[in-house]
Order: sequence, then structure tokens, then C-alpha cells
Amino acid sequence: MHVCRFIKTLALTLTAAAGLAAASCGGSHDNDGLDSLYREVDAEITRSGQYMAEKEKRIADLRREYAGETDDPRRLRTLDRLIEEYESYISDSALFYVSEAESVASRLGNTRERTRQPLSQSQFRRRQLLRNAQSSRMLPVIDNAYDTRQKKLQSRQRVLIYITIGLLLLVTGAVFYILKQIRRVQEANRRVSKSNSELQAMSARLQEMNSTLEKTNEELKLSNRVTEGYAGLFMEFSSINISALQKYHLALRNLAVQGNVKGILKKLDSGDVAIDTLKDFYAKFDEAILHIYPQFIEKVNQLMTDGNPIVLKGGEKLNTELRILALIRIGITDSEKISQFLRCSISTIYTYRSKLKKRAKNPDTFEAELMVI
Repeated sequence: MHVCRFIKTLALTLTAAAGLAAASCGGSHDNDGLDSLYREVDAEITRSGQYMAEKEKRIADLRREYAGETDDPRRLRTLDRLIEEYESYISDSALFYVSEAESVASRLGNTRERTRQPLSQSQFRRRQLLRNAQSSRMLPVIDNAYDTRQKKLQSRQRVLIYITIGLLLLVTGAVFYILKQIRRVQEANRRVSKSNSELQAMSARLQEMNSTLEKTNEELKLSNRVTEGYAGLFMEFSSINISALQKYHLALRNLAVQGNVKGILKKLDSGDVAIDTLKDFYAKFDEAILHIYPQFIEKVNQLMTDGNPIVLKGGEKLNTELRILALIRIGITDSEKISQFLRCSISTIYTYRSKLKKRAKNPDTFEAELMVI
């Protein structure tokens, strides 16, 4: 029966535990044996509910059987089984059924049945007292073994608590260290970001300075080219004038040697030399301007409205309008100086400039735009 087996297992386990506790104060082998016994007891205890339910069912079946039985011998056998079930379960109920069994056995008056009757009340009580005495002797041993086990468990728990606290402290320290490192990294990132921003600003300023320098270099190149053009124009025109003067002087001398006064006067009265010299000067000027500003004519026409471009005649490099604009481009903006250069009146220069502005897309800024060609 399961309950009997449970009780026997429990008794054997307690006895073995008491023997192990009395035999040794501790050892790895004994501790393993004791732990094994405790595990077996724990396993049986977890199944105690099942054992009790089975026992209650058997007792209920026996009580129904006893209540419905009319034959005394059979009732006596049923009472034996009830006493056996109750003996280690509920002693008061066991004593009750012992009294019932004595009554049934007395009614039978049969010797054979008397020899089979269960324990008397006095015998039952003596057995109970003996069992209690054995239990009272074993209880201190069991208590000692239990206390020893509890102390070991408490000691283990304390060690585990100390280890847990140590681990928590380590984890807390690690977390604080990591947070500190994260803050350092963030601060470093902020400094790097600030440095990058400053470098980008410096790079932008450097690029702006480079652009300014490039523009200045281009302007210097242009200025050098203009200067070179002016110098070349001056030297070439001076050379042409010197040659023309020499030829003119030689012609006058020949006429003087011949005594041809009328020829000399005629030569002096004619303006052929001045006209030819001026034509040569304009030709060299036109050539120099187009050399310095190769797209001068196209750029000027881009400033004019549609349908009003400056158109050159056949064989012309520049006309009067373009020469006025060229002089303005090289910095000669005074109308009187322009009129002296082109051998015409100031009013004529004013008229040309006014008409050119009216034909421009932006009359107010025309001459300023002309300066950036």
C-alpha cells in the first residue's frame, strides 16, 4: 500500500539521517548521502497528498463494507483492515474500531476467531507509547541533522549573498565607468565637431581667398596684357611717326636743294602726312584693342538690345562707336580727352555716348558693365 510504503520510507530515511548525523560531523561523502535522503523525503512528501487520498478512499470503502456487512466473522475481518489503516493514521479512530472488534469477537465466543482478533486497547496503547518513545529518542537526532543542514544552507546563502553583492558592486562600478567613458567620448566628439566646424569655416575662408587671389591674378594678367599692348602700341606708333617724319624731312630737303620754293610750300600746306599718320595710329589702336580684348565686339553687342548691334563696314576693325567704347574700357572716360583722341568735337562724343546708352539693355549700368568685359 502506498501510505505504508510512504511511512516506511519516511521512517527509514529519518533513521538513516540520524545515523549519518551521529556517525560524522560532516564530510563530502556523508553530506552527499544526507542530501540524497533529503531529496527522497522531499519527493515522498510531494506525493503525500496522493497517498492520503488513496488511504481515505480505502477507509471509506472499508467503512461502507463494514456498515453493510451482517456476518460477524466478515465484519471482524473488515474491522482488522480498518484498524490496520487507522493505526498509523488516526489513533482515536483505530481505538474505536479496536473496541468494536472486541465486541464482535465477544459475541462470537469462538476460540479460533479470538486468536485472530486484533490487538486489545491496552496492547494498542503500549505499542503507541513504544513508538512515541522511539520517536522521542530519534527527534533530537533528526533536529540536529536538520539544524546542521539549515546552518549549511544558511552559510551557502550568505556566501551567495556576498557573491551577489560583490557582483552588483562590480556591475555598478562597470556601469559608472562605462557612463564616464561615454561622457568622455561625447565630449571628445563635441570637440571634434567644433574643430571640424572651425576647419570648415577656415576652408571656406581659404577658398574665398583663393577665389579672390585667382580673380586678382586674372586682373593682373589682363592688366599686364593691357600694359604690354599699350607699350607695344606706343613703341610701334612712335617708330612709324619717326619714319614718317624722316621721309617728310627728306622730301622737304630735296625740294630745298632744287630751289623749289613752291613745291615746299605745297608740301607744307597739304595735310597728307597728318592724315596718313592718324590712319596708321587708328589702325594700330584697333589692332591693339582686339589683341587685348579678343571678344570685345561680341561682348559689346551682348550688352545691346536685340536688333541694335554695332555693325562694321567692310575692311573695318573698329568704327568710331567702338573706339569710344574701347577708350572707356581702358579707363579714358572723360569726353574731352576722347574728343582729342578721335579728333572730333566734345558735342559729337556726347551724342555718340547718349545714343549708345539708349541702344543698351541697361542704360543706367551700361558703362559699368562695359568695364568688366
